[in-house]
Amino acid sequence: MNVRWSADPQMDRPASPAETGAASEMRIVRNLHEVFGERDSVRRTTTIEAIFDRDCVFSDPRGRRVGHRELEDAVVALQD
Repeated sequence: MNVRWSADPQMDRPASPAETGAASEMRIVRNLHEVFGERDSVRRTTTIEAIFDRDCVFSDPRGRRVGHRELEDAVVALQD
C-alpha cells in the first residue's frame, strides 16, 4: 500500500494508518457536503479543485466524466 506524505513541510514522516483514515473520512464528508450538497457554484468549484485531481473520473448511470469541469456539470445535473 502506498501512503502519501503529508503536504505539510513540517511533517517528516509518512502518515500513519489512523491519520490516513481520518483524512479519507474528512475527504468523503467534504465530497458529500461541499461538492454534491453545495448549491453555490463558486464554493463547489473551489472544493472540487481542492480535493480532486485535475483528471478525476466520475461515473454514474448517465455516463463517465473526466476532469473538474465535467464533475461540476455532473453535480449540477444531479442537483436539478
